[in-house]
Amino acid sequence: MKGDLDAAGGQLDAVLTLAPAFRIATITSYLADMDSLLRQRRFAGAERARDLRQQITAFTAAASPATAGGGEGR
Repeated sequence: MKGDLDAAGGQLDAVLTLAPAFRIATITSYLADMDSLLRQRRFAGAERARDLRQQITAFTAAASPATAGGGEGR
């Protein structure tokens, strides 16, 4: 990400099109890391960072339960 919110958004756009069945733990874990970076103080108050975090939350919430939880199954 390296501090460029527009570049991060471009990378995220490519991932957001994945169907829930393909939202595997590896991807949701990567997005959790990205969300953590977007919570950093340097992005506080940045509307773009807030929008990206909301997109990550929605994507992860719609992930298949069997894959979003790290493959634990339910």
